[in-house]
Amino acid sequence: MRQRLLSSLRDDSGMISAFLVRIVVAFVVVGVLVVDAGSMLVNTFTLDSTANDIALEVSGPFTAGSDFRPDPVRMQLQARELAHDAGARLLKARLRRDGTVFVKLRRAADTLVAGRVGVLDGWVTVTADGEAGEG
Repeated sequence: MRQRLLSSLRDDSGMISAFLVRIVVAFVVVGVLVVDAGSMLVNTFTLDSTANDIALEVSGPFTAGSDFRPDPVRMQLQARELAHDAGARLLKARLRRDGTVFVKLRRAADTLVAGRVGVLDGWVTVTADGEAGEG
């Protein structure tokens, strides 16, 4: 009887090990998905804020009552530098006639797997607009 019980335990240990390996793999897959989703969400929200911050920073000299003459080239260079510092790419920086500054940025999220899946490119790489000024 004792030998049969020990034999039964040895047979079940293989099944338990396989089950535990499957559980660990499932947790790893779910963890990677959660990290990638979180990274994409954070990228979306922070890029929107960054675009507004850059537009506000660049629009400073162009506010009403300022004696500063607009220099669109200098404004674009400053916006490009600020975007680069934020890890984004400046797509457009424009000074409108009413004195507002429009900025468009693009940035890819730092992901583990999603960035390598072409179908998810629209979720990984986001574009955001920012606008600031007196207009």
